[in-house]
Amino acid sequence: MRKTKAYEDLGITNPLESLVERTNNFLLVLWVNKHISQSQYEKLKVNKDEAELAHLYFLPKAHKQGTLLRPMVSGLKSPTIAISKWLDGLLRPLFNRLASDITIANGAQLIKQVEKWSAKYLTPATSFITMDVTDLCTMIPQEGGITAIKILIETSGLKQIDGVKKEIILALARFVMTNNYFYLNGSYYKQIKGVVAIPNLGCQDTDWTNGVVVNSVALVKRGLLIYNDGTSSDGFNPIQGVRNNLNTTIPAYFLSYNLGMQLVNGVDNASVIMGINVSDANGIGNICADTQTGDETKTIVVGAHSDGVPAGSGINDNGSGTVGILLLALNLARLFQTSSLQYSTYQYRIRFCWWGAEELGLIGARYHVEQALLPSTNIVGERLQDYLVNLNYDMLAGPNYCFGIHDSSTVPLTTPETALNGTRRITDLFRQWFNKQKLPWSNSSLGGGSDYVPFLAAGIAVGEVNTGAGGIKSANERDQYATVLGTGNGGIANAAYDPCYHQQCDRIRNINPFAYEKVVKSAAHAIEYLGRLNDLEKWLYPQGQPKNFELVNRYQLYNIHNDLDLNWA
Repeated sequence: MRKTKAYEDLGITNPLESLVERTNNFLLVLWVNKHISQSQYEKLKVNKDEAELAHLYFLPKAHKQGTLLRPMVSGLKSPTIAISKWLDGLLRPLFNRLASDITIANGAQLIKQVEKWSAKYLTPATSFITMDVTDLCTMIPQEGGITAIKILIETSGLKQIDGVKKEIILALARFVMTNNYFYLNGSYYKQIKGVVAIPNLGCQDTDWTNGVVVNSVALVKRGLLIYNDGTSSDGFNPIQGVRNNLNTTIPAYFLSYNLGMQLVNGVDNASVIMGINVSDANGIGNICADTQTGDETKTIVVGAHSDGVPAGSGINDNGSGTVGILLLALNLARLFQTSSLQYSTYQYRIRFCWWGAEELGLIGARYHVEQALLPSTNIVGERLQDYLVNLNYDMLAGPNYCFGIHDSSTVPLTTPETALNGTRRITDLFRQWFNKQKLPWSNSSLGGGSDYVPFLAAGIAVGEVNTGAGGIKSANERDQYATVLGTGNGGIANAAYDPCYHQQCDRIRNINPFAYEKVVKSAAHAIEYLGRLNDLEKWLYPQGQPKNFELVNRYQLYNIHNDLDLNWA
């Protein structure tokens, strides 16, 4: 262990309890996000009363000079043993099928292979050479092992095994490899590495929740060093723009592809010294307009971001949301002001907001919520306690649309409990409307991605309908939509909901009028329904809405990523 420097001596600090908790949390995230089934989760989760750390012991190599010792790790009760056995069951059949002709499993098989070979090739001049590989387990890098598994799956032509996607299998394998602890002679040890290369694109929870990035520099392909993924013509131009986690204090840098690959290839010994010039972003602002009637201490906030990405016009993302809520605001004002229609006003104030700089990390909405949370904010109607609910509208007219309703069951585990009941009721409200209209709908993840995030993180109920972003419409979803809307109207399978998402082609021809009309009508229904409730506060918060909000936890686990995870319901 001293020679390889592959293990960290933890002394007498027993990591078992934290490893059990980390393993179960990792599996829970996979289950909640539907990456593994409930039965798989139940099979793999750890019983803390039965778990033990692995034990290191030694067996003598009596056949070698000096009677060397062979290190053995017994992990029969290790917290990760169930994952290891399950992965072995998934991967071993692939290996056996691909490598059966070139693999020798035991001595008897070796003799048979030698006999078969010698019948044709053995001569008096033939020499047999044997080799002994020292430090085998620590010579193979952990990422090298992951790469080998990835190649094995891809060579087999599979994208998933037993219903589990390749990326999830790799994440589970990485979790096991990077959480290798054992006990020896009164001390605890962990196999360690230096700079961590984050798998995939760093866009999924499973890329990060394996614990390997704690107290490390993280190297991320396109995603806290960030380097270009090599898709530009010269593979060198750094990516422009970054979305940070909510209130993050982790510095992020953009590197060229070449430099990024140099760090990846030298990941064990890499060190980084960087300088950065900081300038403020000017010209970013929010626009909010309120109804002249309604209780300003009971406000319904309807929002959409008014910015787009530099790559294109941003007609769907998010001109559709911007114009959609403007249309709602103008029509509501007209109805309130036209007494001949006998349209009574709501008892609640409606606040329409157009948020700035969503594409740069929800800056406008985050600023609005943070200001409303400040103790110095004491103007009635401007405090967060004056807000009952946030309805957010982002990307309402995708050409290969789905009707994505935010699924309240997918809220991050760190979401304050105060927001859960109301968010669930808003989800049901939209589902009921689409069902009544005989329209299909899909589940849209509430993990993060648009301006509802700071409201939800602060404990405010939220809701949204969208038509999808860069996610892929499955054949099953296409068929389900076609069943309801008619043959040929289900969209295109295995294509993005919005093929022009964050691209130059997001122009007026990128709009689907049918989808746009239905989503805006569902938004109008939500405002009308909530506005007519006798006690909206009790409907959203049966135990009462808290009046003393805490500042948003800067470590909330929200994925600020606009590529919505959509699953047909």
